[in-house]
Amino acid sequence: MLGRAHWYQVWRGEVISVASPACPLRVHFQISEFNPAPLVEIRERKGLVTVHVSPTATADEFAHALNPALEELLAGGQWFQLWQGEILTAASPEAALV
Repeated sequence: MLGRAHWYQVWRGEVISVASPACPLRVHFQISEFNPAPLVEIRERKGLVTVHVSPTATADEFAHALNPALEELLAGGQWFQLWQGEILTAASPEAALV
């Protein structure tokens, strides 16, 4: 999804993509080690987004918690999408239409 939808991370001034040779952009999902754990917790570093999922979360709870967590991640100003030659961010007027 990151490659086909042309998502990029800006990390300390460097643009990271799935094709970055030294640190390709990737997302990992893993069960949280915390007990109790938040339904979803997203942590980010250069080239890596880790989505920690509560071991007790149902699929429905996960989906409902993931959407606002992703919105918050994208609103952090470190992400953009290249869509049909145009750069879109969470602050782009087009993003409000979705």
